[in-house]
Amino acid sequence: MAQDPRETWQRLQRTLQERGQQFGKGGGGGNPRQALTGLLGLVVLGGGAMVVQASLFNGEIPSS
Repeated sequence: MAQDPRETWQRLQRTLQERGQQFGKGGGGGNPRQALTGLLGLVVLGGGAMVVQASLFNGEIPSS
């Protein structure tokens, strides 16, 4: 059955408001050590990708 679009919209708004209130009640944020570990992992991953790219595209072309 087709529902009234206005009722659907109101239900969606209520759901989003309730979830927003739940997130507002959350803890005091994340652990700074975990954030630094994640950031360090991204830096290492990015550095590794740069090394791999350089090794693929900066190699010499052998002469025949």
